[in-house]
Amino acid sequence: MKKIVIGMVLGAGLTLSTTVYGSDAIQAIKYQVSFLFNGVSKQLDSEYTVLNYNGHAYVPIRFVAESMRAQVAYNETEQQISITYGTPKEQNKTRIEMTALQLFGTAERGNLEETKQQVDAIAPVDLNLVFLQIFSSAHMFQDKPHVSDLVDLLIQKQVDLNIVDDSNGYTPLHYATERAIYLTENLLNAKANVNVRSANGITPLMQVSSKKQLGLVNKMLAMGADPNLGNGALLSALRPFANSGLTDESVEIIKGLLAYKADVHAANADGETPLLAAVNMAMPQSIQIMGMLLEHRADPNEIAKSNWAGITPLMRAVDPTGYDSVQDIYTMAELLIHANADVNAVDEKGNTALSYAVEFNYHALDSNVEVIRLLLKKGSKLELIDSNGLTPLDKARKIIDEEKRALIVKLLEGK
Repeated sequence: MKKIVIGMVLGAGLTLSTTVYGSDAIQAIKYQVSFLFNGVSKQLDSEYTVLNYNGHAYVPIRFVAESMRAQVAYNETEQQISITYGTPKEQNKTRIEMTALQLFGTAERGNLEETKQQVDAIAPVDLNLVFLQIFSSAHMFQDKPHVSDLVDLLIQKQVDLNIVDDSNGYTPLHYATERAIYLTENLLNAKANVNVRSANGITPLMQVSSKKQLGLVNKMLAMGADPNLGNGALLSALRPFANSGLTDESVEIIKGLLAYKADVHAANADGETPLLAAVNMAMPQSIQIMGMLLEHRADPNEIAKSNWAGITPLMRAVDPTGYDSVQDIYTMAELLIHANADVNAVDEKGNTALSYAVEFNYHALDSNVEVIRLLLKKGSKLELIDSNGLTPLDKARKIIDEEKRALIVKLLEGK
């Protein structure tokens, strides 16, 4: 047998230097080539030989690997060449990723016995990392069969259900609730810790609340999930995933969170409180949720320290981001005023709720004259000016629609 170590194909040309090596029917020709690794020239050491066989150039594996900062080893017993690259930590990560992909592939084929054998073959030191990798990659396989069975096989190996990803503080439950909701039940049934925060303060309960997963929310609460951990599940429920809007499920989730003592005064880094978030969209569900929050003593005049703009729930309620009908806007304003919302509170720029109500007509197709009438009836002051020296009446005169402008100016002038 010819003993020549051959490696990757280079496709280089033959030089004038030719030496023939023969063995059986194989002939290889020695020749000279130059090498560039990422643009850097490197000479072939004298101990190495480049051969041309059948029009292809073959280079020693060790030379190529070590030139690219990899290591080559040969196992004589198994006749196996291994190539490793990167730091030991990087090598470990690559091995874990490949193991996880192999498990996904076997599980996808439905061969659970083979999957079990592969799980059993995982080194104990790697088992927890493979488990974490399965969840961080599970979103790519969520429409594939038997992934849930694979997870159960790993759980049966007594893996650490709460292993933490050092890069972001995520546990498998974080990954499941964020990327692979279909695997969440597996972890909950195995008693994974529901009270864990990621590096940025996210909890699994926050994630399922945002995704309107009522069944999972109720199950986590029953398992002892703290609705006030992290940034708070109330705010997550009121800021639905992918801006999908509030639904009847949202109402039930809020009801459940409040029953488990969710803090109605919680605020995020943007100064958003649950009440402020609830009025962002004027719709029937918003009104229901507002009523529940106010019943649990949410303060309609509370402005969080992080709310640098000083916007109150009433200001946002009369000029929401979106709305189903102007009647919903009126009902929200009425609810807040009935709960003693200050109609003359001013934001950082001196705007009052009346100013916001007037500006609503700058961009909305509908007229909110009844909302403005309500604010005036409840004591809104016409003489208050903003940081630009404008009163609500001054702003009304800037409304583009002539019909709306005439109607609102007349109302503010008291004619």
